[in-house]
Amino acid sequence: MPHNTTAKIALVTGGAQRVGAAIVRQLHAQGWTVIIHYRYSEQAAHELCQTLNQQRANSAFCVYANLDNVEEINALPSQLLVLTGRVDALVNNASSFYPTPIGQANLAAWDDLMSSNARAPFFLSQALRSLLQQAQGCIVNIVDIHTKCFDLVHLPLIHCRITIDIAISNSCKSCCCWSRETGCIGCSLNICTSSLVGAMCK
Repeated sequence: MPHNTTAKIALVTGGAQRVGAAIVRQLHAQGWTVIIHYRYSEQAAHELCQTLNQQRANSAFCVYANLDNVEEINALPSQLLVLTGRVDALVNNASSFYPTPIGQANLAAWDDLMSSNARAPFFLSQALRSLLQQAQGCIVNIVDIHTKCFDLVHLPLIHCRITIDIAISNSCKSCCCWSRETGCIGCSLNICTSSLVGAMCK
């Protein structure tokens, strides 16, 4: 059976676990059809998908992609068209996270964190631009709470990550120019903590 064609459709990157899974569940509870992106968490993604489809048939799908690979990013739109026919919202949630204390950070960690936390959201947003334009959809970028509320105790331990999240926060603001170009796409910046994902600014 096809999905409910009247339901809005959201792609949530890194949607199989933790904050991403919480976003998926919340959107699904509000009537959205959800596409759960995963890279390493295949089992968790399919288990969540199965649970949601038991609640409402054909309302959840899974899609694999290595978002460090731009070719795989560019292949996603055609895969999503096969799955659901359109996309109304992109939630850029997937990210890498590990300690990078000042004085110990290296180029490999910087490149890895930049790829998953900044480059991937930018190029995925670009790849899905046409689909989102057709749906008059929106883009939501999830960033760390410390980009807004500096914690002098923990910040030095994750300095690279926060620096890069600030970059994607500013990139998100600049992407609002896409709305002017298309007249359709909105770009919302959200702040994420372990217990709250709330819209802070547009």
